[in-house]
Amino acid sequence: MEWDCRAHALNQGTATMSRLFPGLKASHSMRTRIGLLYLALSIVNIVVLTAMIFENQLDMLRMNFRLQSDKLAGITLAQLEGMDAGKIDELNRIDKLLSDNHVISFTIFQTNGKLLFERKESDKSVLPASGTVSDHIRRKTLQLRDDSTLIQLRYTLDLDEHDYSATYVMPLPASHVEGDQKVFLRAVMRIADFESRFRRLYVQAGFAAGLVFLVHLIFALIVGQIFFRRIGILASTSLELGTGNLDARAQWSMRNHDEIDLLGSTFNTMAVEIQSTVTKITSLNQEMQNELSIGKEVQEKFLPDLTKLKNWNAASYYKPLREVSGDVFMFYEMQGKPGVFFADAAGHGVSAALITSLALLSLERILEHSDNIATVARDLNRAFMAHLKTAMFYMTGVLILYRNGKLHYVNGGHPSPLLLRKDGTLIELMANGPPFGIAPTETYAFESVDCSPGDRILLYSDGLVETENAESRAFGIETVRHTLLEHADSPVQDTVDALSIEFEAFRGYIRDDVSFLYLEIM
Repeated sequence: MEWDCRAHALNQGTATMSRLFPGLKASHSMRTRIGLLYLALSIVNIVVLTAMIFENQLDMLRMNFRLQSDKLAGITLAQLEGMDAGKIDELNRIDKLLSDNHVISFTIFQTNGKLLFERKESDKSVLPASGTVSDHIRRKTLQLRDDSTLIQLRYTLDLDEHDYSATYVMPLPASHVEGDQKVFLRAVMRIADFESRFRRLYVQAGFAAGLVFLVHLIFALIVGQIFFRRIGILASTSLELGTGNLDARAQWSMRNHDEIDLLGSTFNTMAVEIQSTVTKITSLNQEMQNELSIGKEVQEKFLPDLTKLKNWNAASYYKPLREVSGDVFMFYEMQGKPGVFFADAAGHGVSAALITSLALLSLERILEHSDNIATVARDLNRAFMAHLKTAMFYMTGVLILYRNGKLHYVNGGHPSPLLLRKDGTLIELMANGPPFGIAPTETYAFESVDCSPGDRILLYSDGLVETENAESRAFGIETVRHTLLEHADSPVQDTVDALSIEFEAFRGYIRDDVSFLYLEIM
């Protein structure tokens, strides 16, 4: 039995690791999964915090914009007092005053909505205008002329927080107007400083987001250094140990004395114990291997030298599943007549080899005072029942004796031997009794068939016909029969070689001892 305990233990360890951590790789590691979770939480944290900061700053900017616009509108109204919009030479002063107060365009109109002058954002100076203002603007003048309100409005102010522009309507002193018409100024003011401050908000928000991200990154690196680095070392060392390096140890400075340090220390202690145990088992296995090698040599001594047989022309194939086999055969003489015993013990390996050894020793003793193979079979069964107290240990076997042109045989539950006569007839010697060691049967009967020199007999174990190929198809008795008939005229050794070659080419994984013995009567 060529079994390397170290390799077996390591393969078991690798299988266990694969079962516990299937497909372990970076994308499935705890470090990656926790890192992704932390990244998601960090992104949420950054987005929420940045949004809060941005919204707060935006509210402050809008409030400041309202206050500043209202202040400028009041200043503009105060500065316009004393100016006369009805005089042409005053219009340039009004234009300059409004430009200084961030006004980008304005119109001057009467109460009835008639336009007098205007300056668009693209114009360089005030120009006369025609047409009327919209009803919406005229309603703004009504608010300024409403005497029913408790508080008299000096001007109206509308804010557009999208582009930080303010539109105000206020009365404008003017002479030379028609009848009782009053003159009003509608100006659009845009404070460039607020636009730049609004753009800076995005920069500040981005800076805040980057700062928060940097804090999270530093925290993640610190946690990774403290926690995941050691976990990673422990995981890689475990895999290294599982794949065969029994010297692998978790190496880091265990000065924190925390749970991970305790885990690493315990792992190293366990690795030392595993290495020690595997070393002991390997040593014991080597001793067992040496003993089995000796047992194999001893068992082979029991097998006869086929070149020295007088009454048989014989050839064999012998392939134990392990070092020692449960298949055995021996030649004997009974009252000067040649006989052969072929047996297959239940199981394989050491236990089966011990059973066959018991059978051979018992058979030699029984043959000393027997003259009938049926009696030999009975006494062999009794010996088995006396020495082996359980039906777990039994043996199938065939006893054959050639005498006076007859082939006498007892088949104790064994696969049927094949008798190939010189005329090409192939018959099976069917089982006529139970296996040895199964039941306390008192008698075995023998049967006889006509036989003559030149006839051939194939004795084989069940491992020959039951061995399967890669497609789970058994070698089968029909293949054996075909090979025997195909080589009926070939020498015995050539027939055994042909059957061996065909079997080796066919077989997949062997699960039992395989042997066969091919005899030609001389």
